[in-house]
Amino acid sequence: MSIRVAALNVTQSDDFEVVLGLINQLSQVLEENRQATNDLLEVADSLGLNDDDTDTETSSNNTETVSNILVQENESLRSQIHAQKLKNKAYAQLLTESVQALDKCLSGLRQLIYTKSNESLKIHDKYLSQIHTEQQKTLELELEISTIESKVYDISKILRDAMSASTAIVYSKQKEEIGLSNDHIDQHEGFKTINIEQSPDYIQGFLETIANQQRISSITIDSFNNNDV
Repeated sequence: MSIRVAALNVTQSDDFEVVLGLINQLSQVLEENRQATNDLLEVADSLGLNDDDTDTETSSNNTETVSNILVQENESLRSQIHAQKLKNKAYAQLLTESVQALDKCLSGLRQLIYTKSNESLKIHDKYLSQIHTEQQKTLELELEISTIESKVYDISKILRDAMSASTAIVYSKQKEEIGLSNDHIDQHEGFKTINIEQSPDYIQGFLETIANQQRISSITIDSFNNNDV
């Protein structure tokens, strides 16, 4: 008897539960069938013995009809036993194929889990590498931004100092030229009309201050490098 088992999808856990349930049912049916077969055999043997005893002891009192009925019942029981054996064989074959299908499903599931685990590990390693690279780039950018901010601060300080020094020089020269004291210098009309930023003294003082700051910065950097060496 040929038994076909439906193909199982290894990606669905319900299929495994169905197969396990089917195996449990088949095991229970086989046990019940074995018990029923044993009972039928006992009944058949008992009928056969009773048939012989009846023919021997009461052959003068029983008709041939009773004997035929017993023979028919015996044959019917044996036919049922034969049919039950065929069912048991079919159930056993179904159980074997179910176990094989379950083993195949579990093998496929193990292979699938192994493959997916390796893929997940590779993806995890890839993302970790990318995160490390991005973190390194971020640190480099933060360092570069910090360096730029420091340079901008130094430049603004140099410009501020240069403007203050140049303004002081221009005020000092104008005060000497006009001959006013600090208390009255802002009230002098000639002083008010002078544009300090366009004054040659302001520009010269501004450039000299920047040059001095550059020399100081150069000396500081050289001294720092020499200390590192």
